[in-house]
Amino acid sequence: MSSPEAADAAEEQPTGSATTTTQAVGKSKPHLRALLISFGFANLADGFTVVTLPLLAAQTSRSALLVGAVAACRMVPWALMAPALGVFADRSELRAVLQGANLLRASSLMLVAIAVAGGWLNIPILASGALLVGIGEVLYDVSAQTALPAIVSADELESANSKQTVLGELLNGMIGPALGGVIMAVSTSLSLLASAALYAIAILAAMRLPPLAAERSESVAGYLPSMLEGFRAIWHNPLLRVFMLMTAFGALTFAGWQPLFALFATDKDLLGLDSFHFGLVYSIGSLGGIALSVAAPRVIQWIPRIHLLTASQLLGGIFLALPVFMPTFLTASITLAGYSACVIMWNVLTVSYRQRSVPRSILGRVNASYRALAWGLMPLGPLLGGAASSATDSTGNGLLALVVLSVSGALFLPAVYRHRHALIPQVEENHARD
Repeated sequence: MSSPEAADAAEEQPTGSATTTTQAVGKSKPHLRALLISFGFANLADGFTVVTLPLLAAQTSRSALLVGAVAACRMVPWALMAPALGVFADRSELRAVLQGANLLRASSLMLVAIAVAGGWLNIPILASGALLVGIGEVLYDVSAQTALPAIVSADELESANSKQTVLGELLNGMIGPALGGVIMAVSTSLSLLASAALYAIAILAAMRLPPLAAERSESVAGYLPSMLEGFRAIWHNPLLRVFMLMTAFGALTFAGWQPLFALFATDKDLLGLDSFHFGLVYSIGSLGGIALSVAAPRVIQWIPRIHLLTASQLLGGIFLALPVFMPTFLTASITLAGYSACVIMWNVLTVSYRQRSVPRSILGRVNASYRALAWGLMPLGPLLGGAASSATDSTGNGLLALVVLSVSGALFLPAVYRHRHALIPQVEENHARD
């Protein structure tokens, strides 16, 4: 167990994988391109399943409980299995894990498609398929995030993470669900098979990656001690610990804000949006995130990281409060676009710091443990928002209560400010000194 002083020293002199992997730019660019292509096709397939699996569940059963159970199976691996899967990623050759994760997802969807074509699909089969897709999603996302600092230099991480974020927002958030819905209207089996085919293309794209073999750690412990290493690494790093807590506040807030906003936006006495305009608001929101993702590398060059993190934290809450005070389609669109931009900037900066500061040998389990901790309280969000709305008999007050929860995350900003120098890559720091 390291002391706080040792943890602070580790921050000032990061030992992350990116700092020990100094590949030439000529080599890193093709490898980054291969990873981004694989990531793009995998996210497009994810976007298909965002629509396909819930609609298929609704067609199979009219029970809200059973339909919700299918959705829960998709998310369960993040809450219960992510730390163990992170250990697996750390001990494995990452290219093989990326390909295996997509093979698992493709095979699962093909089996569901066969069940649909054969007329014997039921909720248990669909829930099992959703669970396997969820496991593959955890493995792939953790491994892709872990592989990135192994193929680009430390000072390129923000740029590479921005590109990944653009692809995720565009393909998983916008194009995938829309295209998946269109194909679903033509044929359910075709939509499932199309998703499987996209995962297969992602597998082929990953073949152009280098082997990305696991780095040796000082000791090879059992699975439980290895999982605990990920949690300990987060706790002993002051910035990682604070970032995780602040991310948890944001995830909890938005998880509760979204269902309440749906009620608020479709209430004829408030916003009064129909389903088309409600969907359009979210599409505009994604565009805001994409725009900032493209601009993020340049913005980070102009504005200190600590200022960007502070602005993301404070402005996010202000954006979420806008529709309550000015309930119009325009302000609702600005809300989603602005909040999406804040979340994107926060993620690009905090993920890049995590990739730089954590040794490659434990980065997979740290990534997985970080998400498990930050997202673990998300189911409480809708309950808190619903309780606040019921207590005040006002959906708007419920939204504002969640905004207060979001803004309270700013209480951690002084702790971030104390360690602001650790946010700057060593390459930039050395250049500034020269």
